Amino acid sequence: MKRSKHWIAASLLAQFAPLLLGQAAVLANGANPQDDARYRQIDERLNGLTSELERTRSELATAVEEIHRLRAELEQGKATNAPDASAEIAAAKLSEEVARIREDQDVIQEQVKVHEQDKVETLSRYRLWINGLILFNTFANRGTVDNPDLANIALPVTSQAENNVVGASVRQTILGVNANGPHLFGARSSADLSMDFSSSGDAGTYLASTGSARIHTAHLKLEWPHDQVEFGSTEPLISPLSPTSYASVAQPPLEWAGNLSAWAPQIKFEHRLQLSDTHSIAFEAGLWDAVYGGTNLYNYQTLPSDYESEKWPAVESRISWRTGNDSRFLAGLGGYRGALKTKYGRTIPTWAFSADVSVRLLSKVSISGELYRGSSMAGLGGGSHKDILIGTDPSTGAVRSIGLNAIGGWTQLKLNWSPVVEFNAAFGQDSGYGTDFRRLALTRTTNPLSTLARNQMVTGNLILRPKSYLVLSPEYRRILSGQLSGTSNVANLFTLSAGYIF
Repeated sequence: MKRSKHWIAASLLAQFAPLLLGQAAVLANGANPQDDARYRQIDERLNGLTSELERTRSELATAVEEIHRLRAELEQGKATNAPDASAEIAAAKLSEEVARIREDQDVIQEQVKVHEQDKVETLSRYRLWINGLILFNTFANRGTVDNPDLANIALPVTSQAENNVVGASVRQTILGVNANGPHLFGARSSADLSMDFSSSGDAGTYLASTGSARIHTAHLKLEWPHDQVEFGSTEPLISPLSPTSYASVAQPPLEWAGNLSAWAPQIKFEHRLQLSDTHSIAFEAGLWDAVYGGTNLYNYQTLPSDYESEKWPAVESRISWRTGNDSRFLAGLGGYRGALKTKYGRTIPTWAFSADVSVRLLSKVSISGELYRGSSMAGLGGGSHKDILIGTDPSTGAVRSIGLNAIGGWTQLKLNWSPVVEFNAAFGQDSGYGTDFRRLALTRTTNPLSTLARNQMVTGNLILRPKSYLVLSPEYRRILSGQLSGTSNVANLFTLSAGYIF
């Protein structure tokens, strides 16, 4: 642009130079009248050139302004194309997000590798899940009990050392597997097995706080849309509910104190009648093998139980009604019938009737419980640890055995304060009939179970779940065991349980 300005100025000077020289010569030689016309022509031409120069200057100024405008537009275009601060921030965030996604992808790939390494292969090629509960229990007992960490009965105090016990145990840890199988006769098949470590085992090999493995529960199911067949080892059909407790996992809470929940093998059939979307009725029937009472005379021989000696399994049945999408109300009635054969060769009938209910009163409050009445129920976990009473008939002097009638039940109040905090309070009692005890002159024995007439438990626990797989639960339990005569035995138990669910 500067070169074009110099070229225009040089051209103008070249045109004006002869005129300027000529006018200088006239002034030097003086005025000449003949040349007036010429001077006027020169003056007109000079005025024309001056006008042309002014026009050229105007055009030049316009061109300069246009150049400045174009340059400004060019600079503005460059500025527009350059990223601003917000664009740079967005770009930085995008880069961070991409880095995070790559990091998450690496983590997922590592988890996939771990999953492939921990994959459980089964012979049937169907899926298998491993689950369980690693449970640590600490306890402090005030009073003598039958089992320090899984107490059922308060016993007479024989020494001060037994009256105050502090200890810990991990033998209520649960290890389980679940599996889905093929369809059979139009039914979906599944199975599950759980084990605990509460078997006493050999005291010389295992510490009392550890124990050895045993089968906890087991189920093999065939499920149709409205029917189900189940084989396994589980609670009695007539007693499907249990209180909530982490201090008593290896055995049902309040067992032998109103909760008929002794686990044993059974075969069960269930038919569900769907009345509506929220109402249904279930009919259940089963065969039960009550194994309580088996005696191990030798290290290598296990005798059949008194129930198994009768050669016929017990029969159970139950009808229940369920309402509400979330089972707001559940009620059931059950019946049990069986027989046992004593060592004297006598067959004694066993029977029981039960009722169970579970009601959610409010969104966070619910109540549940069971009642029963029957005879010779030790195989079900009731009857004050006794099926029969053995003694002398006062009128004949002969040795007799009679079935012990008993009544009992339990109830629990549950408060689900939040998904993290839960509170449970429960009460249970099992009582043998005093009239049965008075019918015979019982054989004298030092075994406190032979004269146990009533067993009562009161429990309260707080369950904290800071995470869905972590559990912390303090619990208080009071056991009151009443003998046929004399004062009752009392024990107070304080337990703190910590568990990891996987």
